[in-house]
Amino acid sequence: MRRLRAQGQTRVPNRPPTACPHCGAIVAGSRCSRCQVGYRRPSPRELGYSRAWDVYAQDFRARNPFCGQRHDGRFDPTHSACVRAGLKTLAALVDHIVAVRLGGDMWNPANHQALCRPCHLAKSTAELRALTPFRQERQD
Repeated sequence: MRRLRAQGQTRVPNRPPTACPHCGAIVAGSRCSRCQVGYRRPSPRELGYSRAWDVYAQDFRARNPFCGQRHDGRFDPTHSACVRAGLKTLAALVDHIVAVRLGGDMWNPANHQALCRPCHLAKSTAELRALTPFRQERQD
């Protein structure tokens, strides 16, 4: 990397440009330089996940240990690539089927499913892309 910069070359980005989730500007990284200044990702506690949630999620995963498993024990392939592939992967977290920020109920078990990290990341990324407006880079 340093050698490339010393020679006046730039590194080819390894992913396509995306929209800044804050302002919608098209950027090469995760945020535009204006929104990156002073940005700190909120902690789970700041997002409303309390100790009570930690206990609930641990119990939910004990009763529904596999990726794609809902509160009633059935497997739903909607958000789980593991279920679609016929795999029984251990879940790492409890996901809200309808995100709380979109009006989903935080504590309703019918809004919860166990997911592994890759399936949760894929679902969250798809939700974020659907919510982020597509705007061109602003000229100041």
